[in-house]
Amino acid sequence: MEFSTKGKIHYPLFEMPLYYQPHEKFVEIPPPRRYRLVVIHSGSGILSLNGKQYAVIAPALGCLNEATMVELEGTSQFRAEAMYFHPSVINSRLTFANINIGCSEFLQTDYNDANSLLPFRHDEQRGWLHNIGPMTTQRVQELMKTLKEQLETQNTFWPCRARSYLMEFIFLVYELYIAEFGTAESGEKKPPFAEPELPIPASSEEIYPILVYLLNHYHQKITLADLTRIFHTNRSTLNQKFKSATGYSVIDYLIQLRVRMACQLLKDTELAVSEISDRIGYIDLTHFGRIFRKYTQLSPSAYREKFQHDVYPAAYPEN
Repeated sequence: MEFSTKGKIHYPLFEMPLYYQPHEKFVEIPPPRRYRLVVIHSGSGILSLNGKQYAVIAPALGCLNEATMVELEGTSQFRAEAMYFHPSVINSRLTFANINIGCSEFLQTDYNDANSLLPFRHDEQRGWLHNIGPMTTQRVQELMKTLKEQLETQNTFWPCRARSYLMEFIFLVYELYIAEFGTAESGEKKPPFAEPELPIPASSEEIYPILVYLLNHYHQKITLADLTRIFHTNRSTLNQKFKSATGYSVIDYLIQLRVRMACQLLKDTELAVSEISDRIGYIDLTHFGRIFRKYTQLSPSAYREKFQHDVYPAAYPEN
């Protein structure tokens, strides 16, 4: 099996190392090597990752790397789907080798993109399994469905859009990961401008549910009135506790979350700025431009020009 998606009508000679697996069986896969982003919809049991056993109850996410030896233990049964991908889909300069051992020729943005794949290299390269709540489950299902549709229908510019939804998916997974384990190692290079990790105080039982809500709904309209109603509090109490825990007001935190996602899409895709604006929750393009410039000191177009990667490599590496 090639674990790639080939162009049909649009880009017929293009082969993208991104593959949708509707029925993930949790078995070791043959070459070519791929990361596996798994959504476990139902079931419970024990998964063995490189010989270490993990109890899993759906719904859950799984991030398995190219070397993970995975096995279902006993009578464990799951209903799961997965996206298989090579890291070069995220950044054409990334390979399994240079992610694992580092590369002196990496640009700052290369380090950032490699860092976003930390969940797949967790626990001595075993990968990461994570239970998710109802809100995250809904968002994960939306992203998986949209990504699957892009690969299957292959409308105009499907490689770019499929790539953008994969990055949005990985963005969500990475935020969940740092919520559990903290920020990147101190030696890592930091992303430019608006991209540094936002504080996520997992120990705060009152604030953490609000952070998860923002993470799963940043692409929609969110107001303080919405949040006070959903979390049964008032504006002053909400803002006071949120700022005490994170250092930001609720709305400022939401804006920074949106700008971080915009930075990712601007530098790693060729999506129109108007589409990116809409994708992160800003219907008014002019307003998005003002917000983006305020937090990055650059216009969206200037940011893209300064940091954009090659979107369509001539050939994807396989190591």
